[in-house]
Amino acid sequence: MSQFEATVSSSASGAYVHSHRLISEFLADEHPDQAFSVLAQVATWLPAFPATATFNMVTLLLLQSLEFWIPHIQLMEDDNLSPSKEAHTALYHLMALTLRYGQSHPEQILNLWTRLVEPPNQSNGHATMRFLLEQSQKVGSTVFIDSAANIVACICQGSTG
Repeated sequence: MSQFEATVSSSASGAYVHSHRLISEFLADEHPDQAFSVLAQVATWLPAFPATATFNMVTLLLLQSLEFWIPHIQLMEDDNLSPSKEAHTALYHLMALTLRYGQSHPEQILNLWTRLVEPPNQSNGHATMRFLLEQSQKVGSTVFIDSAANIVACICQGSTG
């Protein structure tokens, strides 16, 4: 981590933003078992931030950092027949982030969904689609259905789509 020290404390946004991404990638690769916890924490923190220009940058950085954690989330059990114990909660968190930031940070939301289902996690695509279909019937709101359509469009942008 010491290799990032100089650029993290830099006042140049090009340096610290890039370092932030490198640190996120490093930590996600070192601690893949913490991916669900990181998603849950970020999904809880972000709505608490006030909607100011300063916190808009914080939101952007946190959404970008999630990109490296998301591929480590497994929505299906090893048998690929049943959802994992965290699947619904992870999808609820991602849905909440999509509803809240889909318009203000569309690129980051797109990246989260495509990273969730890209190889070797193609089974996450099946779990996501199943979740969206089941919840659309239960929830029945146009806001949820529109968001589900947006998520499907995001997933279709990746190689799995």
